Amino acid sequence: MKYLIFFIFLMLFSLTVYGQEEIVTLETCLKNGLPVNNKLNRIKEETYFLKAKKEEVSSFYLPNLKLNASYSRLSEVPDFEISLPVLPAPIKVQESIANSYQLKLGVTQPIFTGFRISAINDAAENSYLAAVDGFSVEQNEEAFKIIHSYLNLYRLSQLLIASQENINTMEMRVEDVKNFEKNGLATKSDVLRLEVQLSNLKLAFLAIENEYKFAIEYLSKNSGLKLNYGVKLLLPEVNQEVNNRSVDELVSSAIQNRKELQKINYTIESTKNNITVAKSGYFPEIYLTSNLYYSNPNQRYFPAKAEFNESWDVSILLQWNIFDWGATSSKVEAANHQLNGTMFMKDELTENIRLEVLQNKLEVENLKERIKLAEIKLAQSEEHARVITENFKNMNATSTELAEAESNLLSSKIDLITSKSNYLLSIYKLSKSAGVMLF
Repeated sequence: MKYLIFFIFLMLFSLTVYGQEEIVTLETCLKNGLPVNNKLNRIKEETYFLKAKKEEVSSFYLPNLKLNASYSRLSEVPDFEISLPVLPAPIKVQESIANSYQLKLGVTQPIFTGFRISAINDAAENSYLAAVDGFSVEQNEEAFKIIHSYLNLYRLSQLLIASQENINTMEMRVEDVKNFEKNGLATKSDVLRLEVQLSNLKLAFLAIENEYKFAIEYLSKNSGLKLNYGVKLLLPEVNQEVNNRSVDELVSSAIQNRKELQKINYTIESTKNNITVAKSGYFPEIYLTSNLYYSNPNQRYFPAKAEFNESWDVSILLQWNIFDWGATSSKVEAANHQLNGTMFMKDELTENIRLEVLQNKLEVENLKERIKLAEIKLAQSEEHARVITENFKNMNATSTELAEAESNLLSSKIDLITSKSNYLLSIYKLSKSAGVMLF
């Protein structure tokens, strides 16, 4: 008795643990999928790279401090001596020094560089901000990919349910016709006709099931979750507010909020900064330099001695590229053409955004009407199938009419399921095109 109670308890525990239905929401997929997305992590690293470059460029304003050290072994040469006729022996002025030690600490501070440093710093800042907006664009694209794969899996799961229901119904119809055949109320041809219809339904079910299995793996990849066959997906609640706005309002929102346009605006500013960098070649550059020497021997001391002595200097350095065979003007011209190309790119992007918003708005309205028609068609198909089934049982309808009615009913269910799924996806697509972040 004790073992029987333990066995029953074990069975109940197993049913509780393993019989729980796996439920996954769209929010869970987005929350888990975006942080582990390899593409996003790669783009994020590129953003960090540009941030580090920006910080590197900002150091150009500051003085540059360098320490140099050297040792040289010089060849042996005679001492420097002066011979005078009145003196019996030459006078040694400077003895030969074979070893030379140099320590130099130098500071260089740019004073004027033709606005080059400030322009380079601004260009790096704008490039970094453009990269940040570019990362947001890719985040939204990857979020939409997760939403698309989620709704596609939901659609296929509903199609599997509808197909299985239709198969079950058709199996009962086949059994009914077989009974009619035994009683002489139906022919073998009627049975075969419905069995062929049943086989077609099973083949269609296998095709949908194959798509369903792949959709599970695809959503698992995008969401970073390990999903199993039969996972239950909850239909997400979509904000319908975007569908209530006019096309002009949506276009205005898109132009104001789309990260692609913000990115290209920063790119334009960066290109303008590059023009300033190119024009800096027309101006002189002025630097303030100072050096501290600790040398053995120190050339500032005379006569030179084999000992360490310190000295220093301060200088103002001017560099001006007077003639460079048109290299600077060519750089300026190239930067201007690059700016013009970027401006045309912005205009093209703006027009494409307008068309994208209009197309998505029309698609939402179209699918909204398709749902209404699909619901009417489904109601008509259900009623038609019911009437044909009753007539068939009363021998007032043929097996062909029965098979056709069941086929139309399944087609109506598929149309409604597909229309609803596509409608939800179109709302997300319209929101994305209007500049709404989906995550």
